Amino acid sequence: MRAPDRADPSAAFSSAPTRTDTKQSVATASAAALLPDDTPVDRVIAQLDAAARAGEAMAACRIGNELVRCEKLGFWGARNWSELLALRAAEHQDVSALLPELTRQLERGRRLVEGCARVAPEVKHELPRYHLTAALQGNVQSAAQFVSIAAQPGDLVRDPQLYAMYRLHAWQLFRLAFDAGHPDVLLAWVGAHSGADALAGVMPEDWRKPEVASALFRRAYLGGDDWREVHGRPLSPDQVDEVESLYRQHFEQSPWEPQFPQLAGRPDGFGERLLQEITEPLRLKPCEASTAPHSPLIRRNPSVARSVHARGMGGAERRSGRRADRMLCASSKTTHGRKDERRCSATFEVIASPSPHPKPSAFASLELSASAVATGSR
Repeated sequence: MRAPDRADPSAAFSSAPTRTDTKQSVATASAAALLPDDTPVDRVIAQLDAAARAGEAMAACRIGNELVRCEKLGFWGARNWSELLALRAAEHQDVSALLPELTRQLERGRRLVEGCARVAPEVKHELPRYHLTAALQGNVQSAAQFVSIAAQPGDLVRDPQLYAMYRLHAWQLFRLAFDAGHPDVLLAWVGAHSGADALAGVMPEDWRKPEVASALFRRAYLGGDDWREVHGRPLSPDQVDEVESLYRQHFEQSPWEPQFPQLAGRPDGFGERLLQEITEPLRLKPCEASTAPHSPLIRRNPSVARSVHARGMGGAERRSGRRADRMLCASSKTTHGRKDERRCSATFEVIASPSPHPKPSAFASLELSASAVATGSR
């Protein structure tokens, strides 16, 4: 798939409200790369925002990735981690042994949450525009995020100009990321068939293959052999061949890190699993491909894959604000006083019991698409 038709990369912000703050400085791609991952996000935006709005791809992608991390950290910051650590340390010796590292990571997370809290709501609202700016220049990471996470139906309804740009560019960007093997686009492809993703509005008829999309998602994220059955019915031989062909061609050796890698399996030790649950939302996803493949099967624990397929991911929750019990979801993102639902980080939440009063998920559309895929229901 060729790169998207050349468009002015600053066009993504041409219809956005003018920003009046004067603390921003023009930065280059090298500046975006040199900023440490844990630089407070408000400082990252102050340094890179002018460059991003002027069309600098790496600056725009970095800010987009930072804002996605902030959405995950919304829920992370609402968890009572200190109480959980004390409880689990008393029950599990390996948790007690990891307490110094767990404590260090919690402090790191609190600093990141504080930085996110200092970002103005109108900047968070422009998340789709940052990734669109970089995607229009062929950035695969931003293309995948724009079609799978950043631009949700609510964003498009509120922003007619963004809606017009989505209709013009979304399918090309989907194909760019799909052909490059970025696994996050599979979230959008599955969601488009269930009505949970705006991609349905621009997807050609010959890509409307719900069984193949669901099976490929299961194949790429979960592994094992259970992907050959969707919604309780086995795939046809032709469908199996198509899933295998797409997987081998694009996703088996994918160099792109997925937004939700926990689906690839978890460590064996309880303490290590807890450490992963704490640290994964803190990770800043890269804007460039890695030299090491990120295919889940490379790091797969077969017993985990079988277990996930056997019990699903917590049931097929609807997009009305409920969340799947086994998903670690970002908390509600408030934009101009309204709830903005986005995708949910698909971490298996078996370490801590779910809140008795779960908050609406900021990543809620994944609850419908990923959960329905894993359980074989709508």
